[in-house]
Amino acid sequence: MAVGPVTSVAGPDVEDRTDPTPTAPSDGAAEDRRSDRLRWAIVLVVVLLPIAVTCAALARRTWDPAGDRAIQLLRIGDVGTSRTPLTGSWSRFGWDHPGPIVFWALAPFARLLGHRGVLLGVGLINAAALTVALLAARLRGGWPLVGIVALGTTTLVAALGTDLLIDPWNPWVAVLPYLAYVMAAWCVLAGEHRWLWVMVVTGSFAVQAHVGYLPLVLIVGVVAVAVGAVRIVRHGDRGWRRSVLLAGGAAAVLWIAPILQQLFGDRGNLGALLDFARHPTEATAGWARAWGVMGTELGFPGAWIDGGDLGIFGVRTSTTWPALLILGAMTGLGVAAWRRGSSSAGGLAGVAGLAVAASVVTTARVSGPVWTYVIRWWWVTVALVWISIAWSAIELVRRAGAVRWLGRSALAAAAVVAIGLSWNAVPVQLPDPQLSVTSGRLAAAAAAALDPDRSYIIHFADVRNWGGVSNGVFLGLHERGFDVAASAEQVPPFERWRTRQPTPGWIDLYVVGEDDLTDGFRVPGPARVVARVDPLTAPQRARSNDLLGRLLSAARADDPTVSATAAIDAATIDGSVLSEDELAELRDLRALGFTYTVYALDEAA
Repeated sequence: MAVGPVTSVAGPDVEDRTDPTPTAPSDGAAEDRRSDRLRWAIVLVVVLLPIAVTCAALARRTWDPAGDRAIQLLRIGDVGTSRTPLTGSWSRFGWDHPGPIVFWALAPFARLLGHRGVLLGVGLINAAALTVALLAARLRGGWPLVGIVALGTTTLVAALGTDLLIDPWNPWVAVLPYLAYVMAAWCVLAGEHRWLWVMVVTGSFAVQAHVGYLPLVLIVGVVAVAVGAVRIVRHGDRGWRRSVLLAGGAAAVLWIAPILQQLFGDRGNLGALLDFARHPTEATAGWARAWGVMGTELGFPGAWIDGGDLGIFGVRTSTTWPALLILGAMTGLGVAAWRRGSSSAGGLAGVAGLAVAASVVTTARVSGPVWTYVIRWWWVTVALVWISIAWSAIELVRRAGAVRWLGRSALAAAAVVAIGLSWNAVPVQLPDPQLSVTSGRLAAAAAAALDPDRSYIIHFADVRNWGGVSNGVFLGLHERGFDVAASAEQVPPFERWRTRQPTPGWIDLYVVGEDDLTDGFRVPGPARVVARVDPLTAPQRARSNDLLGRLLSAARADDPTVSATAAIDAATIDGSVLSEDELAELRDLRALGFTYTVYALDEAA
């Protein structure tokens, strides 16, 4: 990616800051270029190795998407047809996320390589995001900062897990592009207007994938552009007009689809998002919870290191004083480095602090439970804080030899982390593995038993996993050429044209999980079993039924409506007819998976 020449920005004692004075070509300059290319090769191998290994490990794997990912695959398949999506993934709040950029970006990979191609496409998107972060580091701080950012990003990837690197689920696919966005904003804040289009592309990608990134992108972006504009005016740089036009063109291309949908769609999605922002349908988290979440995520060592941020009712809260001490250290070191002449360190501290403020504001506005997937961008923010602390401390050293040694040591540490990640990435962990395996086997069995010349309406009776297996069965039958529609209740997850009311000549299929049957669901009429998948052996199934039956008999003596899941949770807290060992055995058996069945309703019913 060409982003303009590297300029001196962070002090005279840091190596490899390009001298802006033009010089005649020389053997020394050619040697420097070869050295730079070698360094880039080493850095990219280190940082991108986990992604490369994870993607390579996909070659012998089969992935059958379930849940939200199955719906995403349907919409990716629509790209290039008369049904090309103009909005993003659906939300449980009744609207879609802002834009289709994820679907459009992954469609070529799906066309060429099927489901595995989608996973590979996500890996390449994340590789591009990490590369942007490294380029920004090279521009603003030279090779020592590249080493620090390499260590910070590999640590972040280790925290997120290599499975996230290939996962197309929209909350996950936006995480690393948001990192690239903040790094690009740091460059723009410093007056590097050539990076404005990078800001637009990465920020648009994150926001269109998940609307929860909108406040983060707006707060960081507005301040970065405002400060950068002041610096550009002061230095009299006239090249900014071309950069603004390029960024404006990128924004127009990326946002034309959702704008057209707002103007000409049946229900303007951007308007629905605005209405929801003004009048949330569920209570927002509020400031007290937002500060407590900051304490959990930013406190020492931080959830991004120990992974311990999930409680019973969402992300847990903690005292804020350790987080405030860390922010104070970052601010103090950044100011000290800036006063010593390092605008690079001062600017990074400013952007990281801005990202923290934006994170608190955004957390306070979260509607409903604050689950980890809703705010996983906090880990990006925390990584930036620690990168800023390390860089400011190094800039205060101001001894070229020490700076070189620290930068190289950081890169060496990054290599150790990357090798460990790569080793653990094989065999690769596929997204949502349990539901995916179940839905894939169930769809294959149903396809073998059904008449491909008939039409089918799929009813989503697997309430326990919010229709996740039903989504996978729908996708599996659709991709095998069956004429299928979802029941009318599945709007908006499925577009209206993919749903149908009960219709003469169409056969009703019900996808039902074992807990749904245990909790009282019954197929409404005479039905035959089309397909069934049980991950347990016959002895395991008999044991699971015995333990669960004893537990439910006791629990339903007091409350006949209690669900299987609620009974197990209550037993965990209050004790039950099962011993602790039996309860642990039941949990272990259920962790292996659940029985799912496809029923076909008798047409005469």
